[in-house]
Amino acid sequence: MPLRSLSLVLAALAFLGMAATARAAGPKVDTSSPYALQLMLSTAFPDPRDLPDLEVLRTHRLYTTSYTRDGRVWYRLRLGFFATAKDAARRQAELEPFFPGNWVTRVAWEERSRSADTAMVPPGAAASTAPAAPAPSRKAPAEGSAGISKERLDELMESARQALAEGHYADAIRTYTKVLEYPEHARSRDALELLGLARERNGQAAHAKAVYERYLARYPEGEASDRVRQRLAGLLTAREPLPEKLRAPKEQTEAAQWDTFGGLSQFYRRSTFTDPLGTTRVVQSSLATDLDLTARRRTERLDLRTRLSAGYVYDLLSDGPGNDRRVSSLYAEASRRTSNLSARLGRQSRSTGGVLGRFDGLLLNLGFLPRTSLSLVGGYPVESSTIMRVQTDKVVYGATLNLGTFAEAFDMNVYYVAQQVDSVADREAVGGELRYFRPTRSLFTLVDYDILFEALNTFLLVGSWTTGTGTTWNLTLDERKSPVLTTSNALIGQPLADSVDALLATGLTEEQVRQMALDETSTQRSATLGASTPLNSKFQLSGDVNVSEGTGTQGVSFPVIVDPIASSHAYAVSTDLTGSSLITSGDIAIVGLRYTNTESSNTSSVNLNTRYPIGRTWRVNPRVRFDFRRNERDGTDQWTTSPSLRLEYRALRRVQFEVEASGEWSTRHLTVDTERTSAFFLSAGYRIDF
Repeated sequence: MPLRSLSLVLAALAFLGMAATARAAGPKVDTSSPYALQLMLSTAFPDPRDLPDLEVLRTHRLYTTSYTRDGRVWYRLRLGFFATAKDAARRQAELEPFFPGNWVTRVAWEERSRSADTAMVPPGAAASTAPAAPAPSRKAPAEGSAGISKERLDELMESARQALAEGHYADAIRTYTKVLEYPEHARSRDALELLGLARERNGQAAHAKAVYERYLARYPEGEASDRVRQRLAGLLTAREPLPEKLRAPKEQTEAAQWDTFGGLSQFYRRSTFTDPLGTTRVVQSSLATDLDLTARRRTERLDLRTRLSAGYVYDLLSDGPGNDRRVSSLYAEASRRTSNLSARLGRQSRSTGGVLGRFDGLLLNLGFLPRTSLSLVGGYPVESSTIMRVQTDKVVYGATLNLGTFAEAFDMNVYYVAQQVDSVADREAVGGELRYFRPTRSLFTLVDYDILFEALNTFLLVGSWTTGTGTTWNLTLDERKSPVLTTSNALIGQPLADSVDALLATGLTEEQVRQMALDETSTQRSATLGASTPLNSKFQLSGDVNVSEGTGTQGVSFPVIVDPIASSHAYAVSTDLTGSSLITSGDIAIVGLRYTNTESSNTSSVNLNTRYPIGRTWRVNPRVRFDFRRNERDGTDQWTTSPSLRLEYRALRRVQFEVEASGEWSTRHLTVDTERTSAFFLSAGYRIDF
């Protein structure tokens, strides 16, 4: 097919483009010395222009390493090498004002021997020094010398908040550290306090103490400063020497304590629609309450954690859909701190190993060799979080062999997964994932093959490559069954049969039911090629091209007629110009253009998205989008205008209020008339972190 050929060509070009790497020279060092200093850890490649001009950075080897966690690549900036930990500790104290929280680490021979490949030329190095390996420019121009954009800052702070709430303290520490790498901004104060809290909860009392002292030196006054003083006093009190008899009991008491944290939110949502006849009706009026609660207990050997993520929607309409409750997560987890062994039991989600999302059951992780672990999963798939009971009509089980990281670049896994529905096999598949990450390029691929249907279920390839000029190219190739191929797909459009057993009871064989499932499952293919490049310190230009097609469905005729769905083809082209700090420090403005062509219509869109900080507590986010749509089937034109306004107010460090109002006005020009409709949406509420 043309699309398949295009995909193969693009994949080949991307692979060839990612094949080259650069080598940097640096000072001669003794790689037999086993110690180094970990200076920084972040999800952005370190920019040498952001580093201080220090002699120690020029007399030792400054280099980077990377690793992957939860689908994200993390970059370490390290300085080596030192013969003893004491030698490294002397430099650690010297560098503390410039790299807060840096620490001494022992590094493997493989890393030391390959450190020259990722060496970085520090500020003030001689002009004759060989250039460092090209580092990717930051994704938004606002993250350059002009400071970080408000959008990116909010993204980082929210990511860190979630990590802190879920007990992933190391992730929170890395993200807050990243936020604090930028020049002083509106969230610096909050980030510094929360960095101390994350280190304290992670058991790093010395690091937390250093962060709190740094906070008070920079922000001596205010309510938050008083709170930090209390935490610092608690740390100092806990570290006072105790009589020998009392030390062990105190350690046991502290280890037995539970740490509870999470968040609560409530939002009122209302939407109305006005039809072409001018009749307005309320489509939604509800109050949604969501709770995310985590309790954690850490001992010398075990890390215990429980989590509840649930919500309740109260419907205020007499003729509405009714009240709704949901439980997204409800599980208990235990892991050994001295080995790679963990178990999680309850309602949870898994996006790897061939498991199709949320399930009620057990997940075991067993680490039995270096860089090798085995994950075992078993339970009952959850079709919707609104279902409170355990659904036993389907059973899923599987095993995943996890390998890596190798050469600080490769991670992979292979898996087998099976699913049972009623009395027959629902799904049986094998597959694997491969991840490759380097500072300037990355590649992720996923293959899932269903051996029950003898058909490819999913193929996904995502690659990126950053050139020496700072331009980043992205490629995505995606082919998948829609929905995921299972025997249960035979029930699509079958109102007279509500289970696979009911279909079999009509006299159909398993082979016939599976053929019905194939007939009602389409194949979707898409290819996307995109690029982004910084124009200067304030502007960035990005765009992409997407081509997609769907094979449609055959339709079946027993026990009730189901209409087939025709195949489809579409393509889309989009571009965005992003500017930051144009009016005030920390603001952001995005102007976007998009054109979409499908078999039924073609649509041209223009959108403007802006965000402005007002002081330390207010954020204003006005947006507007204009669409022009040409409907090919009836030859009509349709104009749509969609403005919106979002306000955020942070009353306290842990309390935030949000209000968003949006509207949509549509005008469709018919042959003899003009059809007008409108809609309005309102959301207002608060979030509390505790």
